[in-house]
Amino acid sequence: SGSYQEFCQCINAAQKLVVVDFSAEWCPPCRRLGEVLPSIAESNPHVQFLKIYIDESRDVSNHYSVSSIPHIKFLKAGQDGQVQELASVIGADIPQIKAKIGQFTGQ
Repeated sequence: SGSYQEFCQCINAAQKLVVVDFSAEWCPPCRRLGEVLPSIAESNPHVQFLKIYIDESRDVSNHYSVSSIPHIKFLKAGQDGQVQELASVIGADIPQIKAKIGQFTGQ
């Protein structure tokens, strides 16, 4: 739950790349992705991972027009509190998610 404004505060507070997993309990590919993301998070301690359940956080999901899930967004704190969207990956595309993390962190 939580508003888009709270979400932005969270991203801005992170001061690093934030990978947001838009997900739902009823979505099998989301569950599969949810099993893999923790290990990706472990090998990327310089990145923050957030999970957003679209049914509970409609404000955030609507802001980003998330219609198909799983949907991954790569965000970071921008100037003047505006959250910057760097990229998104639709679907449980693990290689693409890893590639984007590498691209945006220079790792």
